[in-house]
This record gives sequence, C-alpha cells and structure tokens, in this order.
Amino acid sequence: MCEASNAGMRVSGERFSKNSVRKHNPDGYWDVNIETYQDDLNTEKWDGTVVKLWGQSIPMVGNDKIDRIVVLERDDKDEQLESIRRVLKDEMSLEANQGIELEADSVLSMFICNMNEWLKTIDKQKIMRVKTHDLTSQIENVLHFLRGDL
Repeated sequence: MCEASNAGMRVSGERFSKNSVRKHNPDGYWDVNIETYQDDLNTEKWDGTVVKLWGQSIPMVGNDKIDRIVVLERDDKDEQLESIRRVLKDEMSLEANQGIELEADSVLSMFICNMNEWLKTIDKQKIMRVKTHDLTSQIENVLHFLRGDL
C-alpha cells in the first residue's frame, strides 16, 4: 500500500488507525475505516483507488467495484498465525479495541475461507497472486498490474 501511494496511486485507508499499533508496521497499515466501511462501499469514494481488504470486509465487497486484485499470501501459515498473535496482543490492549475479543486462529481461518470463496467469483484475469517473501522483488510487477499495464 505504501509503495502504491509512493508511486502516485490514490490509496483509500488510513496509514495508522486508532485500532493499530505502529511498531508492528512502521510504514503503515492503510486499513479502511471499519466504522464507515459499509457506507463507503456503497459510494464512489473508493472508485479509482487502491483498497486493502482483510477478513470480515471481504464478503461485503461487490465484484462490480473491483478492477484488479493483488493477493498477498504467506507460505508459512504457522509464521502468519504467530504474527497475528503478536499484533492482536498489542492491538487488543488499545482503548479503541476494548470489548473486542478476537483469537488469532479464527482471524486467520476467517480470512483464508472468505478470500478463497470470494476469489472463486472473480475473473481470473483480475487477480495477481504474490508470495509475501517475493513482494520486494516483484513490487514493480505489482505496481504495473495495479495500474493496468500488465
């Protein structure tokens, strides 16, 4: 998201929301506002922008709003689960997240399930899959894909 923004693309989302902990991602998370997400989906606010989707937001997205999708995937799901645990532990201690109860296992399984089911409904030419460990070496290809150059 940061690279897309640096490349001059319009990015929807906040670098750091009140629900995030900066130390885990100093370049920013670029998550959309969860409180206005449902309303924002039904407007033109995100048209022509790069939007990050995660977990619970995926089933709400209409395919008519999607031009291209970059799916970042980790090969090592145990490592991903541990990362989610670390971040959740700190995020759940924030005042903005008081009263929210999430478990890393359910967050990851919800994301994988929702993503896989949703991707079945998308034209394969709109999808680019990239492994997180390849992102640095593939960033130019990702940016070209997002621009529609590929």
